[in-house]
Amino acid sequence: MKIFGTFALFSIIMSTIIAGPFAASNTHAYDILFSEDFEGAWPNTWVVGNEGGATGYVWGDNAYRAYAGSWSGFCADKGDNFAHTYPNDLHTYTEKRGVSLVAYTFASLIFFYWINTEANWDLFSVRVRDQSGAWHSIFSDSGDRSATGWISKVLDLSPFLGQSGLYIQFRFDSDSSVTSEGVYLDSISLLAVCDPPLAPGLLFPPNGATGVSATTFLDWDDVSGATSYDVQLCIDSGCSSVVRSATVSSSQWVVSPALTYGTQYWWRARASNSCGNGSWTGTWSFTTKPATSYVSYVSKDGFCSGHNPCYPNIQNGIAMASGPSIIEITQETYNENIVLNFDEEITLEGGWDTNFTANSSYTTINGSLTITSGTMIIENIILQ
Repeated sequence: MKIFGTFALFSIIMSTIIAGPFAASNTHAYDILFSEDFEGAWPNTWVVGNEGGATGYVWGDNAYRAYAGSWSGFCADKGDNFAHTYPNDLHTYTEKRGVSLVAYTFASLIFFYWINTEANWDLFSVRVRDQSGAWHSIFSDSGDRSATGWISKVLDLSPFLGQSGLYIQFRFDSDSSVTSEGVYLDSISLLAVCDPPLAPGLLFPPNGATGVSATTFLDWDDVSGATSYDVQLCIDSGCSSVVRSATVSSSQWVVSPALTYGTQYWWRARASNSCGNGSWTGTWSFTTKPATSYVSYVSKDGFCSGHNPCYPNIQNGIAMASGPSIIEITQETYNENIVLNFDEEITLEGGWDTNFTANSSYTTINGSLTITSGTMIIENIILQ
């Protein structure tokens, strides 16, 4: 186990963070997306290759030099674990593919290398292929720096934040004359920093709204970098008593089961991603519409799971309404024409399940809608 190497790498990681843009905060999450110390199986999840010239050589594990432990990566491996020279016209690479920096706000590639090559001609380089397939060289070195020994390097990957499908490549290219020992790699890590998403803005129902449906939807702003949202509905302004809650992938939720009529509620939301949960919004309140003097039920089976009064079609429920009324309708398709011709407020609530415990779906009405008097409120109904 590379005790010294691990400690030194950790020191570099921490100095990078302390000196970086996040020095003032300790609320950020730090992930090591990948690391390699060459002490285990090779190439494991790395891809190695040779792009012509001197064939048969690849980046391989090597025991001739190591930053710590017993092994490192060498630019010109051909089956000899103690190789320490490279040939002319060599073009080898090793790379990590499918790297994602989505949702991260800071990223650094950290590694140690040892180099002794023909200066200016035999080149060690680091490249990144972005998500559109374009290659970018982010570091290169050549020459005899053997007197320096192992060199630590930290490369900023900020230009690639928010991208996925990245390739991180180490490569070596020599020309047609003059060779030397080569390049060794060790203790590679990709460090990424991410933050939970910001709190969304609440949109609907408006704060303080009244007369809200018992099956209203709650709506809030989309938040950049969020992969899910938590929403809570409470009976107190501090949300210590949560009566409904959900985790959803989009920035809207239809409240289910239905709320109590004539009741004040408070609600809030927060966004989340792989880095953690964001902050809760402040609470907004709304009050559901008052309980009416008359609630009836409509189900095509005419039974309504024992709820009464029950009608087999919608128009019968309207005709029998007495005073402001709510008619709860099962999530079925009704082939009929709907008429309201008397001065009353009728609410048609569609989408109820067969037991009338939740209306998270829709009712379809194939027919016309005619209102000559009164007011009709339609919820969770599709008119065709």
